[in-house]
Amino acid sequence: MASAQNLPRYSLIINGEVCEPAGGEYEPVIDPATGNNIAQVAVGSEADLNQAVAAAKTAFENPEWRDMEPEERARVLYKCARLLKVHALELLGLEMSASGGTFNRIARMDLPAAIDMFRVLAEEVKTFHLWKVCRRVQCQKMYIHKFGKNLSVFVG
Repeated sequence: MASAQNLPRYSLIINGEVCEPAGGEYEPVIDPATGNNIAQVAVGSEADLNQAVAAAKTAFENPEWRDMEPEERARVLYKCARLLKVHALELLGLEMSASGGTFNRIARMDLPAAIDMFRVLAEEVKTFHLWKVCRRVQCQKMYIHKFGKNLSVFVG
């Protein structure tokens, strides 16, 4: 078993920057298959949470993201999906070690589901322009039931 000094150490990422936890505390990540400590991960505190929430609010208020056109936002989400796919083998190994999940479950279900989620969000965000148009012309959202699903449409 490796000593704690030789293990990978994962800090927090707040506002796009790697930072130490306010309390300086780390806890072990145990491989459920072997019982070995495979990494150290930061333990966030309430102060870290408050810092992350403040950073998220600032990012949300930033016009660069908030006012980004839906097509550009979709490109960002598609890039996330591509990066997950590019790093799938690395993520597979990490997830197997950290969760004890099987190769088949992670490779055939978990990772594809994560990749698909970013793709779905990328497609959904493209419809955001309807909301912006609707807001400008004071449309109302109306729900209709079709094909066994509730669909929302904008009526002006």
